[in-house]
Amino acid sequence: MFCRMSEMSDSFDVDALEFQAVRALLISKLATPLGRTAVEALAPAATAEQAQERLDAVGALRARIDGGVGMPLSGAVEVRSWLRRFFDGEHAFQAQDAADLKRALRTAERCRRWCLAAAAPLASFAQQVPALQDLVDELEQLVDDRGEVLDTASAKLRELRREIERHKRAVESAMAGVLAIGDVRRCLQAPEPSWRNGRPVLQVKADYRQRVRGVLHDRSASGATLFVEPEAVVEVANRLGDARAAENREINVVLADAARGLRRYGPQVGAGVE
Repeated sequence: MFCRMSEMSDSFDVDALEFQAVRALLISKLATPLGRTAVEALAPAATAEQAQERLDAVGALRARIDGGVGMPLSGAVEVRSWLRRFFDGEHAFQAQDAADLKRALRTAERCRRWCLAAAAPLASFAQQVPALQDLVDELEQLVDDRGEVLDTASAKLRELRREIERHKRAVESAMAGVLAIGDVRRCLQAPEPSWRNGRPVLQVKADYRQRVRGVLHDRSASGATLFVEPEAVVEVANRLGDARAAENREINVVLADAARGLRRYGPQVGAGVE
C-alpha cells in the first residue's frame, strides 16, 4: 500500500511540475533524433546532490555554447532500430547500415572531443566515452555517406571495378559498330542505345524486327518498339555482366568482414551512440 501511495505521490509531483510539458519543449528543440529517447527517459532528480550535479553539467554546457562553439551534432542519424539486433547476430549488415553508423559515430567522436574541451562536469562525462576515431576511419574506407561501398574497401573490389570499366568501353565500342551500319539505323525508333535489365539494347521498330539480329529483352506498352540486344554485342555484354556479378560477390564479402570486425566493438559502439 505504501508503494502504491508513493507512486501516486510521485506521479502527482511530476504533474504539478508540468514535467511532461518540459519534455515536450526539449523534444521540439532536438537537433538529432538520437536525443528523443534520452529526453523521454528524463525524471526529476532523486536527491538534492543529484540535482546539483545535473545543474553543474548544464552550466558547463551553457558556458561552452556561450563561448561561441556549438555542439557538432550535424550528421547524426538513428541507428538503434537495428544496432542491438546486429550485435546479437539477428540483422544482416548492409552498406547503408555502415554509412549510417559511420555518420553516427563520427558525430559521437566530434561531440566527445567538444565535451573534453569544456569544464569539469562535461569533460568528466566525455572521459567515460571511448575514443572512436579509428573505427570511424575504417568505416570511411568502407562506404561513403550515401551507402556506396568504396574502391578502398578492398584491393579486389578496386580491380573488379577497373575491369567493369574496361568491359563498359568494349560494349560501347561494339554498339557503335552496330550503329554505324546504315540499314540498322533505319530500323530504330531512337538513335541512342539504352539498357534493359542490365543489358545494352537498341530500340527497334516492331515492323523491322527481322532486320536486326539479336536477343529480344523487352517491348514497349504499345508493342511498337522492341528492345533488342544486337548479336554483335552479346558476348562483350556477357563479360560485363560477369564482372558486375563478381563485384556484387566481393561487396558481400567486404560487408561480412566488416560486420565481424564491428561485432568485437559492441560496447564501445553502444557507448558512443548513447
